[in-house]
Amino acid sequence: MRIGLIIAGLLFFVNPNINIIDVFPDFIGCLLIYAGIYRLEPVSPSFGAALEPLRRLALVNAVKTASIPVIFIIGSDEKTFLLVFTLGFMLLETIYFISSFRYIADGLSYLGTRLGFSIPKPSGLAVSTLVFAVVRAFLNIMPELVYLTQVYDDAYVESYSLVYYKPVLILVGVFFSLVSGAVWLCLSVSFFRRIGKNTAFMESLQSEVAAIVIPEGEKVRKRFSYARFLIGAGAVFMIDFFTMGTNIMPDFVGAIFLTTAAFVLIPVCGMAKKSVFASSAYIAVSAAAFIASLGCGDISETGAPLYYLIFEAISSAAFILSLGFICRMISKISDAHTGVFAEDGFYHLNTSELRRKNMYRNKMIGCFIGGIAEETVSLLMYAMIDAKAWYWWVINFAVTGVWVLYTIWALGSVYEGICDKYPVKKAI
Repeated sequence: MRIGLIIAGLLFFVNPNINIIDVFPDFIGCLLIYAGIYRLEPVSPSFGAALEPLRRLALVNAVKTASIPVIFIIGSDEKTFLLVFTLGFMLLETIYFISSFRYIADGLSYLGTRLGFSIPKPSGLAVSTLVFAVVRAFLNIMPELVYLTQVYDDAYVESYSLVYYKPVLILVGVFFSLVSGAVWLCLSVSFFRRIGKNTAFMESLQSEVAAIVIPEGEKVRKRFSYARFLIGAGAVFMIDFFTMGTNIMPDFVGAIFLTTAAFVLIPVCGMAKKSVFASSAYIAVSAAAFIASLGCGDISETGAPLYYLIFEAISSAAFILSLGFICRMISKISDAHTGVFAEDGFYHLNTSELRRKNMYRNKMIGCFIGGIAEETVSLLMYAMIDAKAWYWWVINFAVTGVWVLYTIWALGSVYEGICDKYPVKKAI
């Protein structure tokens, strides 16, 4: 357990949120806490249970962070949209936040009892987190609820409303969020520091972790599971969704997911390093294309200028290169880590396994070809779209959507093949 990473992760949860605006995104804190506890999964089932809500919290917050441009584009005109967005993200984040820390507290309580050490009462961490999460959620949604108080008379003239008090409610929410966050942070940091200072407990825990040998197959299965999730999330961000001429699902966010997936697969596939390089280049180029798009105005009305088309063409080439490496990498993994039968003298069974491996390889080829088609249609859309040719966006949306669904399905198929060779052990 890495106490320093956990404490660093806690800092990202303290800052107040204003609707969906999170200055220090929680998903960074989730990743730091995840890195601090994931090695404890083999020694306590509770830590394994804590990792799942942490991953979901990171995903929800990442999507929320990527949605911030929506606030500046249409949020000031559509109050209901802003209220629904804030309420939805707040509920999901609160549920996963409370769940992850409850399991962390359970895991520490179990380890303290199992190893025979007296550690700070973990239930205090769970209770303080519960109180802080509920207070933070209420203070976040409170300013947006004023739009539900608007009352109109028969002439549809506003006769009563608390909307004018929204700035005051925001200030009150920010103040009490900081106060409650500071109290929770002090309690949590004190809790983890006391555990870290218990040298005998930490040494015993380290010995427990070092004594557990994780089979290679289990490592492959878990890493591919994480990578499958990241690649699927990255594919979703390839969908171009425009509001007021701006793509609110920028490609560089998807590139970040693809690069992270490549890092996850480095230990089980040598080609991952090449994929990391290609995906990193794609991040830089797609980010530059997104910045360039901000100066183009509403391209759905005026069309895209030449310099922006050049940026998009380079970005598409980088994406195709990155996707090619990732598909080739997954094909290598499927060749080495799928199938359950390979014995001399059993021709028909061996042939069946070979066909399955070829099927996985063909699915990855289909994913790559689909990516090329998706980027081609996307470039045509940017080149052709204007006020009279809006249907190009519909075509692009449909083609990209089909490709995303196919990619998720193909990755799920490969994962099933890996699970056939390395079954998931059920807890008794």
